Amino acid sequence: MIAISPFAGWNVVGPWVEKHKNTNNLAQYLDNVMVTNYGPYSPGNPKLTSVSLDYKKIHAPVLLIQGTSDASLPWQTVQLLYSDMKPVDPNVELDLVPGGNHGLINKPKQLNKDISAWYTKYGEGSSEK
Repeated sequence: MIAISPFAGWNVVGPWVEKHKNTNNLAQYLDNVMVTNYGPYSPGNPKLTSVSLDYKKIHAPVLLIQGTSDASLPWQTVQLLYSDMKPVDPNVELDLVPGGNHGLINKPKQLNKDISAWYTKYGEGSSEK
């Protein structure tokens, strides 16, 4: 089992940024961060690839939890990661928490409940490991 931060790298966030950078303040900010540190987005940019998760190598249960009101990371990018991962890892789960902010600090009970349920499903002694 693994749990990862919703930011899995520019290979997932970069395409969303490219699509929305002219209409979305967060996308504009992320584009500035990306370009300043790694150069402009392109699928073959080795600097971006080096700081991205190679989700195709993950074959373990994964839980992605993301708040829909996160001002630091667009929930849509986590949805994209989930959509990319699901065909290669059937044990990936996505939990979008309505109104949840960054780190789900405003939804600690929901976060703990969801993580506990996931550990119960995939943890030690589970038949779904």
